[in-house]
Amino acid sequence: MGETIPLILDNLTLFSQRLGHIRAGGIALFALLLAGAQLMQLSLAYPNLLLIGGEWLLLHSFVLLSQRKWRVSVASLTLQLLADIAILASILAFSGGVHNPFFALLLLPLLLTVGILPLTSQYSLLALILVASTLLILVPAPVSTGIPNLPNSIYALLFTIDGGIVRDTPFNPIDVLAKLGLWLNLLLMASITAFFLSRLHQRLDEQQQALQAAQTSSREEQHLLTLGLTAASTAHELSTPLATISLLASEARDAYDHHETTEAKIALVQIQTLIQVCKQQISDSLKQHNLNRSHQLRILLWSDYLSQLLAHWQALRPSASVKLIIAQEDAMPRTIDLPQLTQAITALLNNANDASNQSATLTLSWNQAHVILCVTNQGNGFPNALLASFPKPQLSNKVDGHGMGLMLAHKSIARLGGNLTLTNPEDGGAQACITLPADLNYWKI
Repeated sequence: MGETIPLILDNLTLFSQRLGHIRAGGIALFALLLAGAQLMQLSLAYPNLLLIGGEWLLLHSFVLLSQRKWRVSVASLTLQLLADIAILASILAFSGGVHNPFFALLLLPLLLTVGILPLTSQYSLLALILVASTLLILVPAPVSTGIPNLPNSIYALLFTIDGGIVRDTPFNPIDVLAKLGLWLNLLLMASITAFFLSRLHQRLDEQQQALQAAQTSSREEQHLLTLGLTAASTAHELSTPLATISLLASEARDAYDHHETTEAKIALVQIQTLIQVCKQQISDSLKQHNLNRSHQLRILLWSDYLSQLLAHWQALRPSASVKLIIAQEDAMPRTIDLPQLTQAITALLNNANDASNQSATLTLSWNQAHVILCVTNQGNGFPNALLASFPKPQLSNKVDGHGMGLMLAHKSIARLGGNLTLTNPEDGGAQACITLPADLNYWKI
């Protein structure tokens, strides 16, 4: 396969890394705001806030170290975000509660998980946010103890931002700082959320492109595999007429050596006929394979299909005989004229004919769910080793056999959504049965 489809764990790892960046930025921003509040001599519980900030730093350090040893999981990310919410709520509890302009940052961990974590994790985060915000309502509004200690230039800037109008009430820069905090809070929320959503969208696009590439590659490999299986089956199917051609060629040579020109000409005519049959077989297999790819499939009754198949098979093996038995008379099911199906049945017929000099039988039966096609011969039966290991290939006990016929037939039928079973009936011989879905919609084409 060309490209690998990104896994969800890769998304979690990426999310965890970016969450670490945001957490580090949050810690830095918290330290900066705390230092600014100290410079302005705002009335805050600095020891408690410093302790919480230290805990947040420890959490960040622990997460960074744990990512080097353990794989990122949904549970670990959920616990990280729950801890972040708890720390943010603690900071807000000592800095004004719901009156803090950064109160809305409690929602940020939940917003970042959209499309990343499952709903159960999101519901857990939402529950903690609701509990924390409910408790923060109980935190009283901070009482201003006076004008903060600000340089004149900053004081003038804040006065200008407030409108630069002298009012009846004294100007308090804390009110302007609160407005600026709300604006900064909105800016942070919008920027971080937009960044995460854009990266998520980009990641999903990359996954979609990789999936499409993998599907295209899979279809190409499927086509090559089908073509290879068709070629192997065709080669196996042609082995019998080629053996006959070799025998006839030997007979023709002996006839010419003994000046029996009539017998030699007869053998050459038979050879020519078999060569034409072989060429037609190869042409038909490739043509049918192309029709299969273009979905121009030929659908016909099973009885008609088997009659045509047997006529073609007996042209390749004129001395062979097989009896077609249709076990029932009700509505005849339909089949699809596919090369892999034809080659599988032909391989079974060849094996049955090679196993016994007596005529083989080809029995067709069906029910609502399946069509069953059984090839039976009166030979010595399948070896126990073959029955125990099938469908693994076994060395053939036939002269010039390669043990590939049954394996190729099994692969061909399995790729269509059916199965091939081998048994030795109690009354002797061997039986190979193909089972396929009666409904063509369930065929895997």
